[in-house]
Amino acid sequence: MSSRRVTVIIISFLFFLLWLYAGINKMMDPEFESQLMLSPYLERYSGFVEITLPWAEIIIAMILVVGMLLDDRILLFGLYVSFFLIFLFTAYIYSMLYYSHFTACSCGGILNKLSWNDHLIFNIGFTLLAILAILLIPNKNQQRHFWQKRSSSNLQIQTQ
Repeated sequence: MSSRRVTVIIISFLFFLLWLYAGINKMMDPEFESQLMLSPYLERYSGFVEITLPWAEIIIAMILVVGMLLDDRILLFGLYVSFFLIFLFTAYIYSMLYYSHFTACSCGGILNKLSWNDHLIFNIGFTLLAILAILLIPNKNQQRHFWQKRSSSNLQIQTQ
């Protein structure tokens, strides 16, 4: 297995753990919606976010697992969605930290223990990891299946 492949798998697995943990934690946290309602940016949408965000995180985690096991196109899709979501969370934390009069965090568990600056650094780190993983997966013109080497038996000489 190439070092590129190992790096992509490790990053994908970290995102899998992050999304699964975050989704389950939000579903089990009875104060998740009340924290969302305290957010100056999300109070209007708190009911919708409370329902959709945990499920979206769990679905993204499952997409990453399927991608790691079956197909690099699915994995790449999962990494793009992970990048988009972690980028949104990073922008949200940045705006809450520097532009909001009140900082409400609906993160639970371990992430709730981080300071706002530490949380911002954590999210920036994961954003950069998503970019790295996306860049390490070769495009479809370079290699058909990222983790499978082409064997000489797959090559056929055509006679005319």
